[in-house]
Amino acid sequence: MRLLLNSCLFNLAWFGCVYWGNGAALLVPVWAGLHLWQSARPKAEALLLISVMVGGALLDSLWMLTAVFIFPGQPWLLPFWLLMLWLAFAMTLNGYLSVLKGRVWLQSLAGALAGPFSYWAGQQLGAVQFGAPLPWVLLMLSLAWAALLPALFLLNQRVYGVTHEKTLFGAG
Repeated sequence: MRLLLNSCLFNLAWFGCVYWGNGAALLVPVWAGLHLWQSARPKAEALLLISVMVGGALLDSLWMLTAVFIFPGQPWLLPFWLLMLWLAFAMTLNGYLSVLKGRVWLQSLAGALAGPFSYWAGQQLGAVQFGAPLPWVLLMLSLAWAALLPALFLLNQRVYGVTHEKTLFGAG
């Protein structure tokens, strides 16, 4: 039930941030506060959330500075709603995405498929424009996210100081 709630909250946050922008993004810190309040290790979780949010913002800023991403009305600064979207995403690593822990190939596959799809959907809703041909943008995003999602799970392990002994298909 908790994973389902985390999934629903993330998807609501994603749609709210992408469709309504900064106004909806103001609700993400409220969710983060509740998330940290119920966390068994709030300091570790806060470190993870901040690290993912800052790292994601740096990555998207790089895409923006190289004109791969163009955000309407944001000529040089990453939109606030996108920063909050990274915060919301960070809350899924120990939430509904936790089913991927210890499954590096599935993390990579999930990243390669879901990462580009998320940006493409955002482009379809008018939140971002692509400054390069769509196939190239999707390929770049797919490669980046295939490496990024496993790296975020590794960061999660380091922050929490645990390892996950699972194979590709389950407990090892």
